[in-house]
Amino acid sequence: MRWGALWGACLWAVAASITPLDALAAECPAEAGDCRAITVTGSLAASIDLVIVGDGYTAAERARFFLDAEHTARGLLGSETYRAYRPVFNVWAVFTPSEQSGADDPSLGVFADTAFDASYDTSGIDYLLAVNTGKVFAELNDRFPENDLSICIVNAKPYGGSGGPVAVVSLDVNSLEIVRHELGHTLAALADEYTVPFPGYPDGDPEPNVASAAHLDPVKWEHWLTPGVEIPTPETAVAGPHEPIGAYEGARYKTTGVFRPAPACLMRELHVPFCPVCAEAMVKRFSELSRLIDAPSPASPLIVPGDGAVDLTATVPALADLTFTWTIDGELLPTSGATLTLDPAAGALAEGTHEVTLTVYDASPLVRSDPAGVMKESFTWLVAVEAVAPSSTGSGGSGGSGVGGGGEAPACSCRAAGQDGGEPVGWLLFGLLPIAVSARRRRATHLS
Repeated sequence: MRWGALWGACLWAVAASITPLDALAAECPAEAGDCRAITVTGSLAASIDLVIVGDGYTAAERARFFLDAEHTARGLLGSETYRAYRPVFNVWAVFTPSEQSGADDPSLGVFADTAFDASYDTSGIDYLLAVNTGKVFAELNDRFPENDLSICIVNAKPYGGSGGPVAVVSLDVNSLEIVRHELGHTLAALADEYTVPFPGYPDGDPEPNVASAAHLDPVKWEHWLTPGVEIPTPETAVAGPHEPIGAYEGARYKTTGVFRPAPACLMRELHVPFCPVCAEAMVKRFSELSRLIDAPSPASPLIVPGDGAVDLTATVPALADLTFTWTIDGELLPTSGATLTLDPAAGALAEGTHEVTLTVYDASPLVRSDPAGVMKESFTWLVAVEAVAPSSTGSGGSGGSGVGGGGEAPACSCRAAGQDGGEPVGWLLFGLLPIAVSARRRRATHLS
């Protein structure tokens, strides 16, 4: 059947099931204990569940923790790169009291009894503020195992933070910029682009935003290069923080031999937006950890009467650049939207089983290269169309169903075409259940 006939088989209701930010009434899972929902835009299964914990907050400072957590969440999701993806984030604040306020600061002889052992001077770097990630994970595994990403706010004012499995940030005036930078490490495995030496740091360039001299032809961000730019790119070419995109020497704690995409970037200095290469890496990670298709309805497989109709639909996030395509048995339908009204009688959709597939693609301009296909997701319904019972206009008899009849409906009305006393099409459908397909994104409890 060509798409013209398929078009006749379907009536379209364009309705992406989206809910405005913060409009969902939600409560923390029961096992989360002392917890608050800050922003909830979707289900635990479909969204990126960001859990904020605190260290160095005593029981008497509980209210302060929740205020700091909300301030951090609002600032983060309102910032560039994150702003466009607010609809895929849920943010939760989970309180764990500490015996004492603050954090260890060994260089000053300061030590505090805190829940997660927060300490400055990690690895001998005074501003490297870290926590015991094992203790954080143990807490979250018990109280919020659905978490995809975690931030620990430390109740201490000196500048400090760190990336890694848990992003850590102090209450310094630059805390929002710090946590955005650190999440670049935690989420997208971005490299630091500054040149301050880090003794003992391993050589290499596995991160998406740096390249060694041996890997400049082609450079891994070739799809972002400004046309005609010289590689390596001299500093004299700089026309702005991100102009032109090229390969500038100096990154990953080295002044030579390692190159970065832009003159400046949040991974190089605070108060500068992510460069396009880093923003792309972040967005692709957002997509890996969330779903474009949630709660497909009705469940697959399903049976549709030949003279009936059914709405196939799904919940999708309120992202600006989504496109929708539908196919029946591989044939593309010339329409879009998150809901399809399937009416077999309207276009003589044949009796038997069919595959109806919804594909949602996030065409964000922040992503130019997606070889792994993380910006696209599909769901397939296995649909069985039943035969239409033959009509009768007679006076009715022992086997009739017309006006005045009192007999039974014809027994063959639900049998697949070509069957002679075989199984009903419904049983055939459920026997084919394993071929119903849902392409799902990977989800991670902890990141590294």
